[in-house]
Amino acid sequence: MQPQIRFLTIAFLVFFTCQSVQAQDTLNRLYGTYAVETGKAGIVLADSSMYAVGTSSAFFSMSSQAYLIKLDKHGDILWSKFYGGTGVDDATDMLFDVDSSIYIVCNSYNGSVKGYDVKIIKVDNDGNLLWEKAYGTNDWDVPAKIVKCDLGTYMVCGYTYGGSGGQKDGMLFKFTDAGDSLQFSSFGGPTDDEFTDLVMTATDTVAVCGISISYTGKKRGWLFEQTTSGALVSDKKYGLAYNLEFNAIALNQYANYLVGATTDSTAGGNNRLNARTYDRNTKACIYDFLLGGSSDEKCTDIRFMNGWNHLLGITKSFGLGGYDGVVFRFDDYYWCPQAATWGTSEDDFVNSFVPNMIGHFTAFGTSQELYGISDLWVVNCGSTYQGGITIDSQLDINGVTENTNTTEESAIDVYPNPVTTTIHLAGNDMAQQICIADLSGKIILTIKNANSADLSGLSKGVYLMTIEFKDKMPFTKRIIKG
Repeated sequence: MQPQIRFLTIAFLVFFTCQSVQAQDTLNRLYGTYAVETGKAGIVLADSSMYAVGTSSAFFSMSSQAYLIKLDKHGDILWSKFYGGTGVDDATDMLFDVDSSIYIVCNSYNGSVKGYDVKIIKVDNDGNLLWEKAYGTNDWDVPAKIVKCDLGTYMVCGYTYGGSGGQKDGMLFKFTDAGDSLQFSSFGGPTDDEFTDLVMTATDTVAVCGISISYTGKKRGWLFEQTTSGALVSDKKYGLAYNLEFNAIALNQYANYLVGATTDSTAGGNNRLNARTYDRNTKACIYDFLLGGSSDEKCTDIRFMNGWNHLLGITKSFGLGGYDGVVFRFDDYYWCPQAATWGTSEDDFVNSFVPNMIGHFTAFGTSQELYGISDLWVVNCGSTYQGGITIDSQLDINGVTENTNTTEESAIDVYPNPVTTTIHLAGNDMAQQICIADLSGKIILTIKNANSADLSGLSKGVYLMTIEFKDKMPFTKRIIKG
């Protein structure tokens, strides 16, 4: 694995910031055990310390738990904590509140009958558990992002299979700081719909972006608004002739909606990064701008910070190897003076970013194969977007002993691996469910009541295959699609 960082010159401008004192170090660092770790979100505090949250399989190789680490300004681990049971608890987002409590949002598995629920884990700033509760319907309920509504209330977006619209509907869940549920609502039509991100406006309105499938099977960008009391404000969908996903939403300096999107509107059919501005009152598109290169890309986050708009994503366009993290900085007229990519020779995913204490941002994600299959990844960028030329790492044992060969898991094998078309389970056992996920944790294929899976429609790469049986604990295998 060859750690690299690359700067992309977008316009004739040298971008620099003068800092007499740098409170933080620039970082390009991995954290994890010998198991699987992913990174999803984080926060940088005023004292230059950082929190990062993701998922770890370090306790039980057949399960996962929410993984929270606190770092000092140099990126060294101050402590790490794991939360959850012996099933699946995958962290998707976190929120650091003004009272220094932390809310961790998890996708929590509760058995093959009920599927996944939204789990909220509340801890103090030392990582001590205050409470954890699960919420949902009698079907799958999968969270994405969290935002604070007002004093003592919070809202989570995602999708649910327990709604009344289509097979999958956009989901909004509102709860109190004591864990009491105030709203669990679904929205959508007869096709699949989901919410991907949300932001509070200057009023009592929450704006949500997402993806809705059209009657022709195309993905459409979705912009939805409701008051914090649950009253509908607006419901708009965009695009029809090509695929358009709304992946992230923020407010720009004029309080209009800044939307990070992914589209295949250009020739060649590859997904491109797409930044858009929408008037918050009329919902009309003010600017629509393609970013990035010509290979496969996906937007993961968007923010206005440090006087500029920033779009975060993953890309295969710039040759570091597999997927790499990429960021673009642009003004309100979409003049883009600079961008940068980070990555290794393997697949690397950045999922979110926040402002840091050296005038720029910290990105959180997942990078492959240093200690385990993947590690939590933190890039803390300085004045030239430099996050440390060389990736270093910190092994986080933390008293964890990984169970890598349980009786149930060792009794089941999958073959062939690498696989080109169909992968099989050894023996006669039929799985209740087989889920195929990419290395960012996104489930891309689900097969029920089978002992094989047709993977011919997947791109070449590394995937995680989770197998669930009626009378055994679920477990995950790493598979390679050739």
